[in-house]
Amino acid sequence: MDDMGSDDAGGGGDMVDPSLMEGDDMGAMGAMGGQGGSAGAIAINLKHQTLMALQELGIVVGVCFMVAFIFFAMIFVEKICDSVNEVYHKKFHPDEDDPESADPAALVGTFKRYKN
Repeated sequence: MDDMGSDDAGGGGDMVDPSLMEGDDMGAMGAMGGQGGSAGAIAINLKHQTLMALQELGIVVGVCFMVAFIFFAMIFVEKICDSVNEVYHKKFHPDEDDPESADPAALVGTFKRYKN
């Protein structure tokens, strides 16, 4: 039976990505199939793969911190724009009342279309 669609490419052995292996082809073949090579080469490859995984984890954590920093920077900029807008309206439009600051109970009965 031809098992070309399996994850381990039909090898049935240890799943080791040959692109992560460094050194000569014999060391990589020995680590992949267990035919030759030494335990030291496998340990070095495991150490290298662990360092690469930690580096990738560092990149993911760094991106998370960057997104959080940008989010808080956007909030900070929005607060500054709101305060600048408020100061501008107080200085150049002092007679306008803010409709949101009006007491809702004071507005009862003041609308013409509801009066008889």
